[in-house]
Amino acid sequence: MEQKPHTAETAGYERGMKRLSEFAPWLTPEEKNSLLADEQKAIRTGEWGEWMEVESDHIRPGSRHWRSKAYGVIVKEVDAHVKISIHSWAGIRPSWWDVQRIKNEIVGEDATAVEVYPPQSEVVDNEEVFHIWVVPRLPFSLHHRNHAAPEQRSGSDPLPAGSL
Repeated sequence: MEQKPHTAETAGYERGMKRLSEFAPWLTPEEKNSLLADEQKAIRTGEWGEWMEVESDHIRPGSRHWRSKAYGVIVKEVDAHVKISIHSWAGIRPSWWDVQRIKNEIVGEDATAVEVYPPQSEVVDNEEVFHIWVVPRLPFSLHHRNHAAPEQRSGSDPLPAGSL
């Protein structure tokens, strides 16, 4: 039997089969294959279907879990912010437009969300899950408007010393 070369696609398939075996062990291999194929098609075409709330023993108390045909999201309030964890069975990283769509559909088009790149010492990467935080207001904008309070609008250097 000829082996398939190890590519991002086969790695995603292997991750997806492992995740589905863990979270839905009752599915047959054929059902898992079908679910992964449907997920990839939904991501590729943008035809995600409706978000459905999912009950699961794997979700922490205080969190809510929804799935579409393309992605799963877990929504939890954390320190007066909303954290949205985004995942696919195959561990596919959502595009910027997919994350924007998820944010719009889950918390609304007027909400602002950020993705954080923390100090290396705080990185946790045990799964292919991507997080955004919905925040009340940022001190900056993509449209060059200064949203900072007047007392914060000094000409101070925004980068730590020695960062570049």
